[in-house]
Amino acid sequence: MNNIKITHSLLVEGDEAIEFIESLISLDPEEGTFKTSFLLKPDGKIGHWFVIQKLEKNLNIFQSKEQLEEILNQRILILDGAMGTMIQRHKLEEEDFRDHPKLKDHPKSLKGNNDLLSITRPEIIKDIHRKYFEAGADLAETNTFSSTTIAQADYGLEDWVYELNFQSAKLAKEAAEEFSTPEKPRFVVGSIGPTNRTASLSPDVNNPAFRAVTFDELRIAYKQQAEALMDGGADILMVETVFDALNAKAALFAIQQAYEEK
Repeated sequence: MNNIKITHSLLVEGDEAIEFIESLISLDPEEGTFKTSFLLKPDGKIGHWFVIQKLEKNLNIFQSKEQLEEILNQRILILDGAMGTMIQRHKLEEEDFRDHPKLKDHPKSLKGNNDLLSITRPEIIKDIHRKYFEAGADLAETNTFSSTTIAQADYGLEDWVYELNFQSAKLAKEAAEEFSTPEKPRFVVGSIGPTNRTASLSPDVNNPAFRAVTFDELRIAYKQQAEALMDGGADILMVETVFDALNAKAALFAIQQAYEEK
């Protein structure tokens, strides 16, 4: 975390954190650039308050890590269960996946793109998180198993990847905060799936040398996902359902890059 000046002030939260950050940085609201070099590198596309929110989340990354390590030294933490089967109970139709002004006329079918429900039917996703927390789970996975540009290409929704991951993490975080107590804090696990392509094997039996995706394409896609999950409030990032070690290596490399640049 080279972009944060680590001091005792990492312990501040909420309004105090914002006041602390405002006292350290000088922003141009028009451009969103930082004048104080030891906090974050300039990014003209980031808005004033979003930057402050992002800084606060970076501070919380340290707190979550320390808190998790302390709890794991005391007991086993319980991860939630499947998301897909819980969604299936709702018997959703195509219109449920299009409940957004920009998706009404989308040219491809969207039914079955469960990650999209974090935007079109967020109440369903948050309620699933709540049910798992009510059952005693300590950790909730985000609804982002297929939220990479590679996987979303099947639906023509590559441009929605940041929003999918950010909103999914935000929903899980809100549910976690509802159920957290000092005795039993709840955490959010950013789910990073394998994508629907493999970097190690050819999908064409007649052309063994062919690869449908490159390591660098996977790295870029995973890095975009990791950054959005962290921005949305994920405490942990989990590379899951690994069927290709090279895909997993790209994911872990991308996560490290994203973490170092935050």
